[in-house]
Amino acid sequence: MNYDDFDTMFDNDFLLQDTYATYIMDNCQGERSIGNGDMLIEAMESGYLYEEFRDDYIASKENV
Repeated sequence: MNYDDFDTMFDNDFLLQDTYATYIMDNCQGERSIGNGDMLIEAMESGYLYEEFRDDYIASKENV
């Protein structure tokens, strides 16, 4: 899987977007305050930690 494949899959898979939301919550480590769903949506829409999530997801699929 490459970045383009991932980006296409991300745009079409709501479960992957849920995984991204969980990734943000697990990895924000105080860098960004996420106090409610609206703040989480704003973080997702701004692409917060997106590249890190993409790299982590692709790496996890390569190790299967």
